Amino acid sequence: EDKFTPFTSCPEVNGKELILFPHPTDCHMYYVCNHGTALPRRCPSSLHFNPDKKVCDWPESANCKARVLTLQP
Repeated sequence: EDKFTPFTSCPEVNGKELILFPHPTDCHMYYVCNHGTALPRRCPSSLHFNPDKKVCDWPESANCKARVLTLQP
């Protein structure tokens, strides 16, 4: 289970609105905050998480800025 959350911390108490934020390296993934824990979620098939609209969206609309990690041999 992926709990990598370098850019956002989740509040201990849930508010009226869901807190959603993008995964730093995977455009298909995002996090939902729940009582201080960032729960990873995945968008359906070919959709990307749109951090501006806070929904899964078409890649051309989502404008994903995820970093790409490359491994050196």
